[in-house]
Amino acid sequence: MSDKKNNFSGHRTWTETYYWYFKKIGWNAHYSVPCSGKKGRRKARKTDASDLTPNPQKLHNIGEQLQKLNAAIKGMGPVNDLPAVARARSRKEKNKLASRACRLKKKAQHEANKIKLCGLNQEYGQYCTHRDYFNVDGFCSAAAAGPKEAF
Repeated sequence: MSDKKNNFSGHRTWTETYYWYFKKIGWNAHYSVPCSGKKGRRKARKTDASDLTPNPQKLHNIGEQLQKLNAAIKGMGPVNDLPAVARARSRKEKNKLASRACRLKKKAQHEANKIKLCGLNQEYGQYCTHRDYFNVDGFCSAAAAGPKEAF
């Protein structure tokens, strides 16, 4: 029983293994640094990064916000057509919107990766179930031995 807890084998998902490993080395998920030392208890910035539950609705909302931002950026037109006094302000506003769009793209990529991770965990669970049911390991070791000669 202790053998199963002390190694990465078994039917754990990737996230379970991840949390098990960091718990073993003394890393607290709510803090940005290991828990030992004088400054080991600093709080990390509060984000959604530690939440690994997939949320397709959130991804959809981010996509809609990105479309609105892109439309606003395209609607601003070229900066060179403006008078010299208004160029700096317009350029600053355009860069602000572009930065926001970049942050939203990063969030969208993170949400998409969470959805992919959830799907891969489900597939891996199904694979483990079928592997145990059909005892695929025996077939794999026989196939690895090479083809048998036909006599």
